[in-house]
Amino acid sequence: MRGCLQVVAGFLAFVFVATAVLVLVVVNLLQIVTDRELMKSSLDLGPLITEVGPVLLVEEMRREAAAQGVVVEDIDAALLQEAATTIVPPDWMDAQVDAAVDALFNALETGDPATAVAQFDLQPVIQRFQGAEGRAAVEIILQSLPACPDPQPQFDLASGDLEIRGCLPKGVSVSQATDMVHTAVVQTIEENPQLLDEAGQVEVNLFQSEQMTPETRQQLEQTSRLFRFGQKGAWLFWLIPLGCLLLIALLAVRSWGEWGHWWGWPPLIAGGIALVFVVLIPAVMQWLFRAAGPPPGASEIEVLALQGIRDLFDPLTAVYRRRALIQSAIMLVAGVAMIVLGFVGGNGDKDELGDWGLEDGDV
Repeated sequence: MRGCLQVVAGFLAFVFVATAVLVLVVVNLLQIVTDRELMKSSLDLGPLITEVGPVLLVEEMRREAAAQGVVVEDIDAALLQEAATTIVPPDWMDAQVDAAVDALFNALETGDPATAVAQFDLQPVIQRFQGAEGRAAVEIILQSLPACPDPQPQFDLASGDLEIRGCLPKGVSVSQATDMVHTAVVQTIEENPQLLDEAGQVEVNLFQSEQMTPETRQQLEQTSRLFRFGQKGAWLFWLIPLGCLLLIALLAVRSWGEWGHWWGWPPLIAGGIALVFVVLIPAVMQWLFRAAGPPPGASEIEVLALQGIRDLFDPLTAVYRRRALIQSAIMLVAGVAMIVLGFVGGNGDKDELGDWGLEDGDV
């Protein structure tokens, strides 16, 4: 009978190794992707947006110029990026990203799409655009425009009526055009009732809850349940390998030496396997991200979006690796300590642990 119990204990040891490795890999992943503050600190979209914005502007300038029959030479995107950084205050983008992350997590935690409302503060950007920074940004953009061909667009310098579509009308200096365009845009902003009434505060529902179908709402509720479990209940998966160890102790342990071996080798093996996974998986993923270039014919926006994903992946991978390495090391150290106990304790007598395990006569 004791031999049968040891066979069952051996199977439980195998289950412990498999579940411990799986739980270590999966639980850490769930806890990272459901960590609100970690996602905020990892999302650094400021540099990405200051790159994407000028690229979109360049594409629009090229389309407008082509409509006027003008071939636009290479536009210095670095100058446009300078214009963007002139208008956007330092750390402003981080605050808006935090607002978007909060709105997204509110919806995922509650399952209610109506809570996915992000409030963006545009007042700092508006104030800068209304001042010298805004004029400097407009001037940088207009300096990048080519001259219009004949017939050129109509304009009236006296009234400040100037239409610019991908090219700068002849007879208008960059300084004149800058004053006119900047004044017109500032006036448009000041006449916007939403911006004036809300002091630059704009609310955006990320999920557009009023347009969501019942099926989409149901999917959100299901995702929300999994999300909340990842936040608060993922650690419960550790009860599976812990239960295996307790059953092993009840079925096969008769001495201090046996206890050390039965509780030592499974954690040692699991920790070693987990250590290999923790080191290899993030390294392979990082290599794939860096080796996989954009698809043929990808636009600049797609290239920048891929770079943004890489920039997000790197800090999250670092956190995942650090947490998983610590847990793998704990299992390794615990396993070694128990194995030492097993060798020091020796086989001992069966009654050395008293009523700790099942005696042969109990079954």
